[in-house]
Amino acid sequence: MAGSQAARGGKRCALVIGNSEYQRTAPLANAANDAVEVSRALKRMGWDVSVRQNLNRGAMEDALDAFRVKMEGCAAALFYFAGHGTNIWGQNYLLPVDARIEFEDHVHRRSFFLGNILEGMVDRAGVSVALIDACQENPFQRSATRSLNTDYRSGGRSGSGLAYIKAPQGAFVAFAASPGELAYDTPGKHSPFTSALLESLADDEGEITDVFTHVQDRVFAATSGAQRPWMHSDLPGPFYMSSLGEGPRASAPVARSDSNRPSVTVGGHAVAAKLRVTPAATRVTPTPQPSSQPQRQAQDTASPRSPERVKTATAPVSSERPADTPAPAPISVPAHAPIGPTLPAGTQLSINNIGEMAGQLALALGAAEWERLRNTRDIALLTRFAEHFPGYYGELARDRAHQLSSEAREHSNWLWASQRDSVEAYQRFLAVWPHGRYSSIAHGRLQELDEGQKQVHRQTKARAEGDAQDIKLRSEGLAQVDVTVDDGVKTELLKIGHVFRDSDIAPELVIVPGGTFTMGSGEEKAHPSELPEHRVVIPRALAVGLYPITFEEWDAAYDAGGVLHQPSDKRWGRGRRPVINVSWMDAQSYVEWLSEETGHTYRLLTEAEWEYCCRAGTTTTYATGSYLGRKAAHCSFDHWGCAGKTVEVGQFDDNRLGLFDMHGNVAEWVQDTWTDTYSDAPGDGSAFAGDRQSPKVVRGGGWPDVPRSLRSSSRNRLKASTRNDHTGFRVARVLTAKTRSDNAK
Repeated sequence: MAGSQAARGGKRCALVIGNSEYQRTAPLANAANDAVEVSRALKRMGWDVSVRQNLNRGAMEDALDAFRVKMEGCAAALFYFAGHGTNIWGQNYLLPVDARIEFEDHVHRRSFFLGNILEGMVDRAGVSVALIDACQENPFQRSATRSLNTDYRSGGRSGSGLAYIKAPQGAFVAFAASPGELAYDTPGKHSPFTSALLESLADDEGEITDVFTHVQDRVFAATSGAQRPWMHSDLPGPFYMSSLGEGPRASAPVARSDSNRPSVTVGGHAVAAKLRVTPAATRVTPTPQPSSQPQRQAQDTASPRSPERVKTATAPVSSERPADTPAPAPISVPAHAPIGPTLPAGTQLSINNIGEMAGQLALALGAAEWERLRNTRDIALLTRFAEHFPGYYGELARDRAHQLSSEAREHSNWLWASQRDSVEAYQRFLAVWPHGRYSSIAHGRLQELDEGQKQVHRQTKARAEGDAQDIKLRSEGLAQVDVTVDDGVKTELLKIGHVFRDSDIAPELVIVPGGTFTMGSGEEKAHPSELPEHRVVIPRALAVGLYPITFEEWDAAYDAGGVLHQPSDKRWGRGRRPVINVSWMDAQSYVEWLSEETGHTYRLLTEAEWEYCCRAGTTTTYATGSYLGRKAAHCSFDHWGCAGKTVEVGQFDDNRLGLFDMHGNVAEWVQDTWTDTYSDAPGDGSAFAGDRQSPKVVRGGGWPDVPRSLRSSSRNRLKASTRNDHTGFRVARVLTAKTRSDNAK
C-alpha cells in the first residue's frame, strides 16, 4: 500500500490542530481559525478529519495517540498543525498551549518532536502528508511572535524558524516558511500560508506538488517576498489531495521536490528564466545590450501562477550560415524560484559554452546566497547549502557547520558539567575544552568549590553523625521493631528492612524505621522552594513500596474494578514498568481500593517521608553521594543516551533502606499540597494539607529529567488532574505498633 496512486481510492484520515491560546508565550490570532477552515476543506475533498483546538500537553498527546490508532490501514494520512514551533539544534518541536519553556532542556519533554510524528505516520499509512504552519523565533521569550517585524537573522541556540528536514520515504512535508525563516501571523482571518492553502485547494484539486507550487506563489506575493513556503517530497508517484472524482493525473512519477532551488534575477527583479544559447553566442547580459547583429528582443510574459515574470533572453546570432547547415536547436536552462538576494543590475556573464555559463551562474548564485546565510546557526541549512553549491562557498558552509557542531558539543558538555556542579564534572569538562567559551567560568567555579569544600565537609559530617544516630541502616544490623502485620494467616513481628506483601495483588513493601533528618537543601544554588532547611521527625516506622506502582499492579486493580482509568503505556510495555499517565486523583483511587481490599491503611507518602526515604541517612546531594552516575538512575535520555521512555523497576541499585528507583525512571506523586517554601512546613512528617484541586507535590524526577532535577531535595508541582508519561507514584502502608507488654501476654 505504499503507492501514492493507490492512495487516491483508499481510506484517508487527517488530524488538524490549531493552537492559539498560549498561556506562557504570545497567543496567536489565527491558528485556531486556520484549523477549522482547513478541516472543512479537507472534509469536502473526502478526508476523515479530526480537528482539535488549543490543546495542552496531555490533550495533544491524546490526540496524537488516537491519530496513530486511526492511521492503521489508511491509504493516506495528513497532519496539519498551526501554532508555535521552534527548532533546537536542528530538531523541530511543536508546542502545546501550556508549554512552560524556561530552559532549553524543557523543550524535548514539554513539546512534541516533529520527527516522531512523521515516523509514526510513515509506519502506518501508505502516503503521509505533513503541513506545518509553525515557525517561532524564540520560545524562551514571552514576546516572541510570528510578527512581520521579527528579525529572522537573529542567532542563538534556538534557531529562527524551523530547521531543514528531509521528508521520509513515502511522505510529503510542507512548511509555511523556508527553513531558517519565520512564518507570520497577520491581522486577517487566516495566516498567509493557510489563506493561500485554502485558495489553492478550492482552485485546484490536482497533484500535491502543483497545489503547493500555487501556495508558494500566493504567499510570496501576499508577503511582498518576505515569506516563501517550502516543501520536500519523497512520494513514489503523483498524489492528489482530493479523493473524489478522477481529476488530472500525471503520466510519470513526480520527482522529489525541494522548493529552494537556484534562480536567475535580472535588473534587481526575480524572474524564472530560460536562456537560449546558440554556438555563435559570445556574451549574455541580464539587460538587453545594443548589437550590430540581428537580435530578438527580450520578451516578458505573465506567469499564469505567479506575479513573477518569465523572461527569455536570446543571444546574438550570426546572419551568415551555409544553406545546407541546419539551424542548431536551442539549449534551454531552466531556473526556479529564488532563494536568495538578486544579482546587481548590469551583471555580465561571459561564456564560451553552456558548461562555462552554468559554472559562472552557480558561482554567482552561491556568492549571493552565502551572503544571506553566512551568519545562520542552522547546521542542517548549512549542510543543505553545501550540497546545492559545491566548491568554494560550499566549503565555507561546511566549515561553518563544523564550527557550529563543535560549539553545540561544547555547549552540551557544559550543560552536563554545570548541572552536576562538582569538582569532578568541571575537571572532566576542562580536560576536553581547556580553551573553550566556558573554560574561564569552569576554572572560577572550581576555585569556589575548592575554597568551600572544607567547610561543607565539616557541616556534612556533623549532620551525618546526628542522622546516623536516628537511622540504623540495614548494613549495620537493624534492630527488631514491634509491628503487627497480617499476611492472611498469622500475626508476626517483623524487623526493619523486612520485605513483605499483604496479598498477591498488593505491592511489595519494606519496613522503614522512624528517625530524624534535615529536610531541604543547603546548597548555594538551591531553589527557593527547597528553603529553609529544617529538622523533621518521622515518629514511627512505616512500610514503603519497594518500587513505584507498576502497570502489573495497576492493571490488577483495574481488572478487579478497583480503579476506572486504564492508562496508556505509549506502546512502551506494561508489566513491570512503572505505571504512567496517572494523576494524583487516580493515585488516591488506587490507595483507597487497596486499603479496602487488604483491610490495612494504604496512602501516598507525605513529602517529608518521601525525602527521608530517598536520603536513607545521607545528607549529600543524592543518596549515592554528591554525584549521580549514569548507572545510578534512569534519567536524562538526551544527555546520557538512555532510552527515551521508562524501564522496568529495579534495574538500578537500591538505597540503604532497600528502596529502588527513588531517583529517576518516573517522578512520584506525594500526599502534600504545594507550598512555595518550607516556612510553614510541619516538623512531624505529616502532609501539608489542602483541597483536592490545589497543585500537588511531585518528587524524584523522571526519565526525561536532567540529574539536577533528581536531587534528594528537588521539588516540582503539577495540577492534581495532570497525567503524563513521566510521573507515577509509590505507596506507604500504616503499621500497627505492638508494645512489649502486649508481647508478654
